[in-house]
Amino acid sequence: MKRARILLALNRASSLAAHRKLLEQEFDVVGIASDYRTLLAKGLKSEPDMIVGDLELPLWSEPDLRRKLEQLIPKTKVLLVSVGNDASAGPGSPKTRASGLTIKRSTGANLVDVLQEFLDEQSDKTAETNPATSYPFAPAHDVSKELTQRQREVLKLLAEGRTMKQTGEILNLTTRTIAFHKYKIMRDFELHNNLELLRLAIREHLVSPD
Repeated sequence: MKRARILLALNRASSLAAHRKLLEQEFDVVGIASDYRTLLAKGLKSEPDMIVGDLELPLWSEPDLRRKLEQLIPKTKVLLVSVGNDASAGPGSPKTRASGLTIKRSTGANLVDVLQEFLDEQSDKTAETNPATSYPFAPAHDVSKELTQRQREVLKLLAEGRTMKQTGEILNLTTRTIAFHKYKIMRDFELHNNLELLRLAIREHLVSPD
């Protein structure tokens, strides 16, 4: 079975950091992030199956973090973990209510089981919702394709919010030519809407995730 890919959200003092080697025995750890920008950038670049975060990390107080994650990496699941016996980290605490994300406790020794249980739960939910297309670890697109220089110019301007007409004026091209480039990018990368175009632009470092 293919190993799940996880991104850790923690700081150096995090209790999760001590268990990284344990996690690497069962999962592919694709990176570590400790701040808003890094989490979005690394999440978008690696598109992990799961983000595992330390519940005590201040990062989760960012008001629009959940919305950004859902927009940019909708297939990625987010689990906040409290390791130890911290009673303040219970599901009813203000912090957990504010995050709106799934919270689980772990003794540390059973951390792998906690994560695997969460993945199984999410996989079951996906299968129930759409049994014909339940592929939780499938890549979002063919990463082997590359944008041409002209495609990069067009994609950057569109991702910045400009219309096809405005993009054509900036690049001295007709609106029809801009439309040709836009829809060729969507076809080549199997994109279906403007949000997925934006995700591609961020992944290609053409625009900021902020």
